[in-house]
Amino acid sequence: MESGAMEGVRVMEGMKVVEGASVMEGVKVAEGANVMEGVKVADGSGTREERAVARERLVCPPGHVRVMDNFLRPLLHRPRKLFGPYVREGMTVLDVGCGGGFASMGLAELVGEGGRVIAADLQPEMLAMVKKRARETGLADRVRIHRCNAYGVGLRERLDFALAFWMVHEVVDLEAFLAEMYGFLRPGGHFFVAEPRVHVTRADFEDLIEAARRAGFTVADLPRVSLSRAVVLSR
Repeated sequence: MESGAMEGVRVMEGMKVVEGASVMEGVKVAEGANVMEGVKVADGSGTREERAVARERLVCPPGHVRVMDNFLRPLLHRPRKLFGPYVREGMTVLDVGCGGGFASMGLAELVGEGGRVIAADLQPEMLAMVKKRARETGLADRVRIHRCNAYGVGLRERLDFALAFWMVHEVVDLEAFLAEMYGFLRPGGHFFVAEPRVHVTRADFEDLIEAARRAGFTVADLPRVSLSRAVVLSR
């Protein structure tokens, strides 16, 4: 077995072992992260700029994508099964915090030739991976690359569906992010949120859902997603 695959196995097994870990424990093990910076993110202390800098240091680095997007990923997270109930051909959808583009490619297959996937991420290295992946899979004409920043996504399009997979815990200002996502969606649109159990406790996730309700969302579904806590929100 290749070394990358072995690393993937260890990561997945590690997640199963530490599913009960707290957010701050996740901060402690984040690569290159300073614990006090993590505190600023978690409790909202510090200025907006300080929280943004701290959050950027806690963002999953591009190198981790090669570990996570291994041969196990398609078995654990099947885009058609997860997103198929909400995504149809011709839709405009957003994959925010797209990482290396695993979900973006699955969404591109679902929206068909007449649809569009906006793959948005903070890191240009991630977006370069998505662009390459889309070209190699023949889906480049359906995928648009968009670089967001620490303060917002910044789109003009109206969306039928949006996905945030294992990224909301990295957001600087949750309330502002949810308000922005609500504004992007057309009436009846869905926002699929999945968070990693290794970083996000049940209580944290319930707080996220309550914040989404305050932003105007209603809960449409609570799907089962491997290694994750998930909710489908509806506008």
